[in-house]
Amino acid sequence: MSGREAVAMRRGFASLWLLLAAALGACTGTHRTFAPAETAMRTLSPDQTQLRRANGAADLFIIAFKTEEIDSQTLRLRTIPPRITEGWIFLRLGQRATFDNGALTKLVKFDRGPHPILTPTTLYPEEFDANLTPAQVETRFGKPDQIERMPYGKRTFVVDRYLKKGRNVVSFTFLGDRIQSIVAGFAILPKNRSVK
Repeated sequence: MSGREAVAMRRGFASLWLLLAAALGACTGTHRTFAPAETAMRTLSPDQTQLRRANGAADLFIIAFKTEEIDSQTLRLRTIPPRITEGWIFLRLGQRATFDNGALTKLVKFDRGPHPILTPTTLYPEEFDANLTPAQVETRFGKPDQIERMPYGKRTFVVDRYLKKGRNVVSFTFLGDRIQSIVAGFAILPKNRSVK
């Protein structure tokens, strides 16, 4: 992956947050708290626990598991210590929280809009960790509704999407057997594709 491709990917992720926040409508829902012990794969940080106690569970979330980043000087990919960045969205509160390795880095309010357009997920961020494999996902969620292979430089990412009504909408992106990201509560679809 070239430095320019990685920078474009990072900008696309930032744009996604802005588009999602702009598109969110008012939403009501139950005030959920913590994942059941049998499905939790990791513990929340003190910042995450405090926000969860105050707001309940996130209605939507994105988790990115990073082991590489672009060096800003050379624009080359370099290995970094494992890092988890997360975005939690609280539709009913019009609030978005960003975490870096569990530390709260940003808490932003947004206009919820007049109409609900998204349904909160019943999944919890702590149900997923950096050791998650495609086999574990398939055991829990079954066969994906959509599989997309995304060549990116010399690599190919695989996105498994679960999109059917009556189920949680969730996407898992893998590079080989390594989880790269999880998007829960909404789906990022490729161009010219829709959910049937």
